[in-house]
Amino acid sequence: MESEKFQEFMADQFAKMFKEFEGLRGEFQGLRGEFQGLKSDVTELEVKLTEQIQEVKASQASMQNKFDQQISALHDFRISQDQANQDSKEAHTIFETKIEELQFEARITDQKLEEIAEDVSYLAKKSFRQERQLSKLNK
Repeated sequence: MESEKFQEFMADQFAKMFKEFEGLRGEFQGLRGEFQGLKSDVTELEVKLTEQIQEVKASQASMQNKFDQQISALHDFRISQDQANQDSKEAHTIFETKIEELQFEARITDQKLEEIAEDVSYLAKKSFRQERQLSKLNK
């Protein structure tokens, strides 16, 4: 009888263990499903992250290209501005030289006009004297 009780007890214990094992199996299957879901979520996140990284890289390349174009445009503007400044300096120097030449010519012209004025004055005096002499002779 004891052997039957022992066998009954063992059968009971095996049944409990089997139920627990089945419960653990169910939990394991549930965890496996959750793990697969998490694995799928991680894969989706990796794909999205990869896409976003590619978008950021494309945006960065575009911004870098625009920045390079702007720097190039500023450089070209600077060069053209330097050339314009140099041309302006050269034109200023030419104008200064021409002004100095014209001032020199004006001084020469003023001197010649003074000489002409002196000559006219001299001729006017001489003409006045000759008219006087002529009028004395005619009287």
